[in-house]
Amino acid sequence: MTNPITIKFIRPTQEVFLIYNGPMDSTHPKTTDSIIIGGLELKCRVGDTPEERSFPQLINVHIQVFVPLKKAGVSDDIAHTLDYARLIQQIQLLVQEKEFNLVEAVGESLAGLILKHPGVTGVSIRVTKKSFPGIAAVGVHLWRENV
Repeated sequence: MTNPITIKFIRPTQEVFLIYNGPMDSTHPKTTDSIIIGGLELKCRVGDTPEERSFPQLINVHIQVFVPLKKAGVSDDIAHTLDYARLIQQIQLLVQEKEFNLVEAVGESLAGLILKHPGVTGVSIRVTKKSFPGIAAVGVHLWRENV
């Protein structure tokens, strides 16, 4: 039996999202709990040419961090969860301090930072930037997990 997958088309941005509705197995996160940081706008020096990197560009980052949340939900104590305000500060600092040739490298750097946090089992990251006239955004979507 195959696992069901729902394909959802979002027209305004022409983005396609796959939503997994099947049972968990070794190829999926160890937890389905997650913290979402959506629409994080950051100034970043990213581009293939020195001219492109000569000034910060606005990138948009969407992050889903897979981490158990039940203990925090029951205790109502931030000590039992990932402090997303602190994580956002770390992300901002990382992106401000580095130059990147590719948005792929931005995503990998962010994934490496996030996966160092205790309890994190995986992370999904989407990084986009406006690059060309007539195109809303170009970017990457990465999935990384702690093994």
